[in-house]
Amino acid sequence: MEIELLKWLVVSLIGVGVFFLKRTVDQLDKQLVKLEATQLSQQVNIQTIKEEYLHKSDFKDFKVELRTMFEDLKLDIKSLRQK
Repeated sequence: MEIELLKWLVVSLIGVGVFFLKRTVDQLDKQLVKLEATQLSQQVNIQTIKEEYLHKSDFKDFKVELRTMFEDLKLDIKSLRQK
């Protein structure tokens, strides 16, 4: 009789342990899904930023245009001094 009771007690304890382990695994799965969704949205945001903001080639074009404007200004200032 005592052995049967001990068996039921051990099986019950194992069952409770498995229940809590399964619950923990399910919670971690839900958390993982949320993290994956967050990561995906962050990757989309990063890609959007990369596409929408200035690129290195755009900045080079701007620098060239700015240099020509400064050259024009220098020429205008020189012509004003000569007059």
